[in-house]
Amino acid sequence: MISLSKICYTVCMVCIVLGTLLAIVQIWAGLDNVAAWKGMGTLAVLFCASLITLAVHSAFFSTLGRGAREERTREERTRERAQRDLGDDDEDHPRRPRRG
Repeated sequence: MISLSKICYTVCMVCIVLGTLLAIVQIWAGLDNVAAWKGMGTLAVLFCASLITLAVHSAFFSTLGRGAREERTREERTRERAQRDLGDDDEDHPRRPRRG
C-alpha cells in the first residue's frame, strides 16, 4: 500500500503547483471568469481528498505495519536465541563465557 501514499503525495504536490499557478494567473491577468474559479475549486477538492486519504492510510497501515515489524523482531530474537543455545561449540564465542 506504499504506492497509494506515493500517488496521494503526487496528487497533493500537483494540486499545490497548479493551484499556485492558477492563483497567480488570476491575480495578474485579472481572470474573473467562472471556469477559473471552478478550476480552483476542483484543485481544492482533489487536494483535500488526497490529504484525507493519506491520513486514513497512515492511521490504519502504520499501526498494522508496526505490529508486523514487532512480530518479526520477536521471531528474529527467538531464532537468534535458539541458534545461540544450539549453535556451534566455538570457545571464542563473544556471548558465551569460556568453559573452564
